[in-house]
Amino acid sequence: MALYLKPANDAAGGDPLAQAISVENAPRAGTFDKILCEEKLYSEGIHSLAYRFRNAEPFPHLVIDGLFDSVFLQETLDEFDTLSDYKWIYYDRPRELKRGSRPDVRLPPLAQAYFDTVYSGVFVRALSAITGIENLLTDPLLYGGGLHDIPPGGRFGVHVDFQKHPKNGLSTRLVVITYLNHDWCDDYGGQLELWKPDQSGCEVSISPVFGRTVIFLNSSGTPHGHPRPVNAPDGRRRRSLAVYYYTNGVDDGDAPENRTTVFADRSSRAEEIKWFFKRLTPPVLLDASWSAAQYARRIMRRRSAE
Repeated sequence: MALYLKPANDAAGGDPLAQAISVENAPRAGTFDKILCEEKLYSEGIHSLAYRFRNAEPFPHLVIDGLFDSVFLQETLDEFDTLSDYKWIYYDRPRELKRGSRPDVRLPPLAQAYFDTVYSGVFVRALSAITGIENLLTDPLLYGGGLHDIPPGGRFGVHVDFQKHPKNGLSTRLVVITYLNHDWCDDYGGQLELWKPDQSGCEVSISPVFGRTVIFLNSSGTPHGHPRPVNAPDGRRRRSLAVYYYTNGVDDGDAPENRTTVFADRSSRAEEIKWFFKRLTPPVLLDASWSAAQYARRIMRRRSAE
């Protein structure tokens, strides 16, 4: 698969942000003239997008619908079911039920074309212009990013993402997510929630509808997640593509060292511990423990009745 930059049109005045990234000889469904719909950047204007991003509450973020070609995204969505099971990492914890593609694995061709696009110079320069963050770096390993797949009942509790790349120590600065869920209703759950920096509550809820791209700042003060369990009909799953961007350090004083996800609700620590021991304990012992607890409660009730 060959990627090339299509020359900028005359109306854009040769601005490199107007170049569309295309796929030649794609092995599925013919050739895609465009992956990135650059007109979405220019119809509103980079300066307007930058203003919206930097002034958004509860922290800088931007929602753009139709940034990527819908036919291309549909073909990419179809590839989810072709990814071999060993290429997925499964998460099953009280605040996290999902699976994501492993870092540094061979992805299906169109999924890889999406990541090549969002990690291209054209797209990274656009992100820098919108966010004001210079010298953004990409992660070809796609640590923490890649394909995300949430099953029925799945969720991802409110959290702060890793602030340092676990392998190279670069500072995590931005997250970009593109959703792939047709006709998604609010009743289906799975909305991306952006919480106040003090973690006192959700301020913005974003529905993960097909073709919607969300760009948001990553720092110790950007708690987010999709804690409402997925409840779509017919066993439908919530699917998305995600990437992180980095810099070599930060200059705003926010430089925490955590290299793993930090969940916002510390009060649920006991639940995490309970889950951990439950996974380690043989079922027969769990049954015996439950029976003993029931017997103790009956004894206590009898004594209190006397």
